[in-house]
Amino acid sequence: WFSLQHVNSTLKKNADAELHELSSIASEFTNLWFDDHLTDLYTFKNQLANYPLEQSKLINHFVTHYDFVNSIEVIAASTFEQPIISPYGQIDKGELSQLIN
Repeated sequence: WFSLQHVNSTLKKNADAELHELSSIASEFTNLWFDDHLTDLYTFKNQLANYPLEQSKLINHFVTHYDFVNSIEVIAASTFEQPIISPYGQIDKGELSQLIN
């Protein structure tokens, strides 16, 4: 017969293992999400450089296609006194072009 202590210990081990697995999945998802979106930003920057006459069209497409654009905080590595260049909210399309160039 199982004692209450043994049952509690087994439940705790199982809960800890499940929590660890969920944490690992969430961490992997987050890393993949950021990698994917950073890759998209670098690809976008290259497109802007390679097709200067189509910048307006490319910017409009990018802003329309990617919902995260309006929730970007850009950290200025050169100054940490004012780290946020663009607060949450609507980013001006001209400002986006300046940030990426």
